[in-house]
Amino acid sequence: MSGLIIVIYFVLGIVLFLLNNSIISKYNITKIQSIIISLLFILLLGGVSSYKVFSGDIFIVLIFYMIIDIIYTTYILGDDFFGKGRFSYHIILIILGYLMNKHFINTVDSIFLSSDQLKIVIWVIIIISIYRFINSNKLFNSRFISNNKLDDNDIRIQYTKYKNKYNLKYEDKDLELLLYSIMIINNKNRNNLLRWVDYKIFEFTGRKRKLSIMLINSNKNISDMEGIDISYKELTNIKKSHKSIVTIISKYDKDNSDKIMYVYNTLKDFLK
Repeated sequence: MSGLIIVIYFVLGIVLFLLNNSIISKYNITKIQSIIISLLFILLLGGVSSYKVFSGDIFIVLIFYMIIDIIYTTYILGDDFFGKGRFSYHIILIILGYLMNKHFINTVDSIFLSSDQLKIVIWVIIIISIYRFINSNKLFNSRFISNNKLDDNDIRIQYTKYKNKYNLKYEDKDLELLLYSIMIINNKNRNNLLRWVDYKIFEFTGRKRKLSIMLINSNKNISDMEGIDISYKELTNIKKSHKSIVTIISKYDKDNSDKIMYVYNTLKDFLK
């Protein structure tokens, strides 16, 4: 396999990753539906392979898709890839892709309804049968996203990560914990990649933009720690007039107040 083919496979892996993420985000599809979409993608590429554009190992695109997903989930979103059920999803996808590649794509002259139409019909029947079996047994029906909510384990993991990274030492420990809660929700709403894009747009335009982990609307470049200090001062000022943590959160960020309150209470229970 030439280096050019490997590069092409890598690019196609990126295309599949973007396609799947776009569909998952828009339609909140199940994992089994995503597997079917990915296999259809490989099947179409296999049709192109029939014209000798690629080699006969088109399933390698699925391996690159997994690698890209690992990097994105771990380093961009900051989530645990192996603890989200995504690893088993990719392993099954790669196995099915390999079997389809070896026993179907590489054994027919043309995938696009040629003289081997009977094999295509049989393959469709097999896919439908597998789908009905898995669906009836409720396998892989867990969704990739669930109303954009964090579970308690996610919250504890994110808190530990930010605690180690920033190690805040403010006098008011309630507000300090509230800062971590706000960070967790802000990162969920606008991850590292999007915040990096915000910084680059700000550097290019110089216009006011929400910056740092605290998403401070600023007309100057600020670091995460500067943003945290600004938020702490704002929370401290709010607390002078409102003692209730519910009211403080609502005054600080009304749109996300319920989510921040949930994270805050979860962390309070966790730290007891």
